[in-house]
Amino acid sequence: MSSLYIAVSPPIRRGNMRQAIESVFAAVSGDRESDTLRRSGIFAALCVAFGIGAAVGAYATKAIPDLALGLPVVALLIVLLRCEVQRNEQRI
Repeated sequence: MSSLYIAVSPPIRRGNMRQAIESVFAAVSGDRESDTLRRSGIFAALCVAFGIGAAVGAYATKAIPDLALGLPVVALLIVLLRCEVQRNEQRI
């Protein structure tokens, strides 16, 4: 569990959370000039998406351990092949 916290350093996490809180406060307090509400919404959506993905991954690993690694590998291969096709089409 501790290796998860090593991947993202605490100052980066605190900086992102601080920026999100400041953005929400600025939006709520009436700062309409900047993109603060949009930026905080994007950050919140990323946090929610990460949390949902982590929960689904934990459930899948517990329920279907054989497919828990196979599905992401297949998805990554599909993305890799699509990127290669797009790169080849740009050369033409």
